[in-house]
Amino acid sequence: PGPVTIHATARSNSGQSVTIQHTLDRVDASDLEDVKPGEVTGVILEGDVSQPKLEVKLTDVKKKKSVTTTTDENGRFLFADLTPGNYTVSAVKTSSNRAASLPVVIKAGSTTKADLSLLLQSP
Repeated sequence: PGPVTIHATARSNSGQSVTIQHTLDRVDASDLEDVKPGEVTGVILEGDVSQPKLEVKLTDVKKKKSVTTTTDENGRFLFADLTPGNYTVSAVKTSSNRAASLPVVIKAGSTTKADLSLLLQSP
């Protein structure tokens, strides 16, 4: 632990440069720890009935990348080890023409609850 000085220089295409210097009075290991991942969990319902073996999609709003999982026998799902940020959880049940979608915010080191109720889709 102790003071740390950070220097950064940026140069433009025209040759101009800017130098920035910042000194931190004290740095300890906790300042350098990686951001802890978060997770999102929930249940998918159609009316009052949980939906087992239904595919659930989690989409990173910023990166536009998605991952999927399948609900368990109680209609529950879990996405773990997520980078904190804004996501969308969604599910579609084509056999009944129902779907649900919910925006969620994943916070470092915490679990976000996202229960979805499938609703009839418009034609």
